[in-house]
Amino acid sequence: MKAVGQERWFNAGSIGQLPSPLIHRAVVTADQMRQIEARIFAAGMPVAALMEKVAGLIAQWIRAHFPQSTFPQIGVLAGPGHNGGDALVAARELHLDGYRVQVHAPFSRLKELTEQHARYAASLGISFVENVAALQDCNALVDGLFGFGLERDIEGDLAETVATLNAWPQPKISIDLPSGLQTDTGAVLGTALCATLTLCLGLW
Repeated sequence: MKAVGQERWFNAGSIGQLPSPLIHRAVVTADQMRQIEARIFAAGMPVAALMEKVAGLIAQWIRAHFPQSTFPQIGVLAGPGHNGGDALVAARELHLDGYRVQVHAPFSRLKELTEQHARYAASLGISFVENVAALQDCNALVDGLFGFGLERDIEGDLAETVATLNAWPQPKISIDLPSGLQTDTGAVLGTALCATLTLCLGLW
């Protein structure tokens, strides 16, 4: 589920505490979210512009709650789709703010826009690591592996990566929802990242 509203951030743990009428106003299904995005794009909003806006707010939130003085090193997990693109743009913004950023993107194929952001991030000197173990010393982790479009189970090497991440103690910040959860039901699809908190950007 995704929270919607006037560009407000909801901690994932607080959604279930919202009064029932507000839940129906503030939370939409994956299909409803796709329809909302389709309407926005049909109206002329470029996908890239929306990604920049979303990721800029993610980076802003991280700066406010995980200041560089205390959390100087940030690990970013980037998936193949636009959730990964959001994570890569946030990584870029945090890098430009002086954080030491490392990215783990465990997919050989990325969507075109996500691939472009990966190339640009690398050109800025952001470190891309092949082994997730390289992120172990990071002070916080940003999860952009999968967004609300995930329908298949997480298996194999990726499941092992998630298990490794779940064993680490540092805070884990998921974009949209923790990777591995089915959006509408919350069911675990094979395995799922145990996020410390989840950031959902409202659309109004």
